[in-house]
Amino acid sequence: MKSTFPIISLLTIGLFFASCNDDSGESSGNSNSDNISTEDLVNFVVFDLRPYEINASLMIHKEETADIKHQLDTYEWDLTIGEKTYISIYDWGTKDGLENYLEKLENHPETVEFIEKEENFILYTLTTGTSKTTYHAAAQHKIDGINYLFESNEKGLSKEEVRNAVISVKNVNSLK
Repeated sequence: MKSTFPIISLLTIGLFFASCNDDSGESSGNSNSDNISTEDLVNFVVFDLRPYEINASLMIHKEETADIKHQLDTYEWDLTIGEKTYISIYDWGTKDGLENYLEKLENHPETVEFIEKEENFILYTLTTGTSKTTYHAAAQHKIDGINYLFESNEKGLSKEEVRNAVISVKNVNSLK
């Protein structure tokens, strides 16, 4: 019985996401999430963003306690784990937030090296001088006709930390 629990849990998570996708024809921009294995997702739980005025959910590591910091009438949300901002979410309306993000990176004083670059997702490193390298990820998702940019901590993450952030920013699903 214990050995079937993980399988049933995975099937339940998969069915949840299949049933929660928005049927309005809008894409969440999540075309490359298929390279994230089901084994990776076993350690993640759904974090509902609807109480924070975003009709979506994302995945966070199940051992983490997350909270959202958001001031009313602003277009920015900070998903925090402990005292540290884990992911920032920006409402870009109909504008392409990822395009704007990439333009800023072109003029960045630090060395930017792309690890992965897709239509709606980027993973890259920033290197200060020759010593400090930090990892960053960002993904854009269209939810209810609005472009939201999900960005890992702007100060950067370690190689291990960014792995969880990639799973989070890639696994955003529109909810009804």
